[in-house]
Amino acid sequence: IRVSITDITDRKREEALMYAQNKVLEMIAASTPQDRTLRAICRYVERLGGDFRAAIMRLDTMSQTLSVEQAPNLPDQFKLCLDFVKVDADSLTCGAAVYLRQDRISKNLKKDAAWEGRRIAMTDAGSEAVWSFLIYGAAGHVVGTLDTYIGESRGPTTAELDKLSGMARLAGIAMKRQQDE
Repeated sequence: IRVSITDITDRKREEALMYAQNKVLEMIAASTPQDRTLRAICRYVERLGGDFRAAIMRLDTMSQTLSVEQAPNLPDQFKLCLDFVKVDADSLTCGAAVYLRQDRISKNLKKDAAWEGRRIAMTDAGSEAVWSFLIYGAAGHVVGTLDTYIGESRGPTTAELDKLSGMARLAGIAMKRQQDE
C-alpha cells in the first residue's frame, strides 16, 4: 500500500483568487455600482490572509487628501482616522505612497512616526502593519490607494505583493469605468 499526501492549500487559494478576479471583472462589465464592486475587491483582499483588512482610499485632487471609499471590515473609529489624509511625504502610509508615486510598506506601525497620533485607533483596530498600493485611473493618473492592514508586524511576501497589485489594478479599472460613465 502506498499513500501520498499532497497539501493543496496554495492551489485552492490560487483558484479562489482567480475566481475573485473573474467575479470583479464580471461586475465591472455588467456596470455593477462602483461601491459594490470596490467592496467586493476589499472582501477578496481580506481572504488572502487570515488577519487582513482592506480599505480603498479615493484621492481628492483639489484638496490633495485621501478619504475612505470602502473598508467593510475596519472599525468605524479607525475609518474616521483615515478620512482626509494629507498627501505628503511625512503622511500616513497611503498619503506618502501617493506623494512619492510608489507603493509603500509600513512593516511596524508602532515605530512609524507618521502614525504617532493614531496609535490608539490603530491598536483598537488590531493593525500592526499596512501595505499601500497605488490605484491608477485613466492616463496613468493616481486615483487612490488599496490599503491592506495586517494584524502582525511584517512585510508582504512576493506572492502577496503580486496578488495585491493585481487587486489594485482591478480597483483602478472599476474606478475608471465609473468616471467614464
